[in-house]
Amino acid sequence: VFWLTLLLLCGASMATAFAADPQLIERAKKEGTFLLYTSMNVPDVNQLFDGFRKKYPFIAPKSYTTRSAALLQRIVTEAQAGRSLADVVQGNAFTLYLLAKKGLTQPYPSPEAKPFPASFRDPAGHWVAAYLQFNVIGYNTRQVAKSAAPKGYADLLDPKWKGKMGMDDKQYIWFDG
Repeated sequence: VFWLTLLLLCGASMATAFAADPQLIERAKKEGTFLLYTSMNVPDVNQLFDGFRKKYPFIAPKSYTTRSAALLQRIVTEAQAGRSLADVVQGNAFTLYLLAKKGLTQPYPSPEAKPFPASFRDPAGHWVAAYLQFNVIGYNTRQVAKSAAPKGYADLLDPKWKGKMGMDDKQYIWFDG
């Protein structure tokens, strides 16, 4: 339900919307719950929900938490079956990009997104980066001298690294890079 997406993501502006639209608050009370699909860790989801419950005690937030690749697969599968269950989706940029490309998101130009740099916002309004994760290259200093270590991702294309790298095959975001 789109209004629940607004409710979770917009905090203060939703309080204003509730004050301006009594029908909206009645719809929220009638539905009583929303479902967040997320790749966040459970303690962060719980902290988010604690604050949400204080502000909107008449809505019971629930979550489905999994890795980004599984999250994407579940949302696409549900859409193909004609039954999208998530009210709100939080995931990495690549997941949200693919969902928007498949037409499975709705744009919402959140007023709270305006202070974020343009590169943190989808120009079409389908997503806003809420946090950043940095990927780094790590290496075993007992096996690779500092002078021989890769300085950037392009260095990993050197044939000398073939068969000597490891990465999580469930984190497809690496392949985006």
